[in-house]
Amino acid sequence: MKYLIQKKNIKEKIILLKIQTKNLTKSQINKICKIKIQKWRFSFKSQKNYFLNNYNSNDIHHLVLINRKIIGYNCLKFIKYFNKMIIIFDSLIIDKHYRKKGISKIILESSVKQIFKKKLECYLYCEKILQKYYEKYGWKRVNKKKLNLLNKTKLILMKFK
Repeated sequence: MKYLIQKKNIKEKIILLKIQTKNLTKSQINKICKIKIQKWRFSFKSQKNYFLNNYNSNDIHHLVLINRKIIGYNCLKFIKYFNKMIIIFDSLIIDKHYRKKGISKIILESSVKQIFKKKLECYLYCEKILQKYYEKYGWKRVNKKKLNLLNKTKLILMKFK
C-alpha cells in the first residue's frame, strides 16, 4: 500500500509502504539493511544474512521513503510463542538526517492500525530511555519474564494495550 504524506517540516513527498516480506524486492531488502546499519554497527553482509534468516514471509515491513530512499523503517514480526501467534514490533529506525520530523509517528500510527487489525498481542523491546515515548502510543511496560525471547539486560519489554 502507498500513502502520500505531507509534513510541514519536510518539503519532499513522503511515501509510506506496507509490504510483506515475500513481496519485498531485492533492492528494498538492500535498502532496509543499509538503514539498519545506522542503528546496529554490523556489516551490510551481516545485516542481509540476518534479514534473510530471521524474517518470515508474512511479516509486515513499514517503509517511509523520500525520493526512493528509505528514511524510516519498522517491521511487525509474526511469531509463534507457546502455541500462540504474537507480534513483535521490531526495529523502529529513522535515518539520522530525518529525526525529530515526525517520521516515527507516521510509522507508529500505521503499525498500531495493523496491530488492531490483526487482533494479536504485540510486544517490543527498547531502551529504557524510550519508555515514555512508546507510552504515548499505547504501550505499557511489562515484566521481561512475560516474554523470554531476548536475553538483553539493558532492554525493557513493553506490550501494546
